[in-house]
Amino acid sequence: MATKTKSDVGYPRKSDGNRDMRYTSKQVLNYDGSRDMRYNSETAATLPKETKAYIYTSSSERHQYMEKRGSSEEAKDAAHKLSHRVLETALNLQVGRPLQDEAVIQAMNSQEQLRIKSDVGNRILDERRDKRIAEAISNGEGVAEKTTFKRAAQAYDGAVAVADKYEEIAGKRSAQLDNVVEILGDLELQNGTVGRPMKVKNFPKGESL
Repeated sequence: MATKTKSDVGYPRKSDGNRDMRYTSKQVLNYDGSRDMRYNSETAATLPKETKAYIYTSSSERHQYMEKRGSSEEAKDAAHKLSHRVLETALNLQVGRPLQDEAVIQAMNSQEQLRIKSDVGNRILDERRDKRIAEAISNGEGVAEKTTFKRAAQAYDGAVAVADKYEEIAGKRSAQLDNVVEILGDLELQNGTVGRPMKVKNFPKGESL
């Protein structure tokens, strides 16, 4: 018998597509929308949540479990150090079974990975720089702008926090998240200066460029 999840729960429908009014509570359903008679209504409430790969989750799913909140009145956001855009890009560079959503999202939205900042800084400046970072790691290149490099250093710190938090939640270390840390740590500032390019992992916290 195929495993049922909460995605299989709803109000039963008749063969004509209309709701079956005999049922006043949600039931476990068959593929055609009729009630699956193998389950009762009490079972419907105890079915596990459907899991899927993190890279296939929606924006609303990725903003569950937020441990910090912004304020629209103060024009403040709870902003990620490591953005979902950069994380997804780095994960897509790897092979193997995709990470499941729940523990990754919890780790991404933990207080260690969030900070309060202006909505403009988060939604415009960070978004612009995250796009450059994602393009750089996708193409195996460095970044040229100092502000983007500093943002990458922030993402690197966030990736470390996410990998550690994931281990705490899931009870195991994720090689894929450790690879994200490594990918970001090896990102270079390539702005034409003389000498060996600086890597993100070697950039001292609080330093200016």
